[in-house]
Amino acid sequence: MFPSHSRECPRGDERLGWVGYGALNAGLALRAIAEPLHATYAFIWMGWGLALAALLQVLAIWALVLALWPRVKGARPRA
Repeated sequence: MFPSHSRECPRGDERLGWVGYGALNAGLALRAIAEPLHATYAFIWMGWGLALAALLQVLAIWALVLALWPRVKGARPRA
């Protein structure tokens, strides 16, 4: 789906990709738990769970952008 990183190392460094994957799934799982509880009971500490879920999702977006940017930036169109 994305251009290869380089001929020597086509997959590049995958650590940021895994961090993004883990943060996205953790954020979505936390949101799936915290949002219904916050809507039902509305304790202030449950709002912190929603804030943490949003922070994890933003972290995931940035990790994936940083992991993919060198592939997109270095890609040259084929003539």
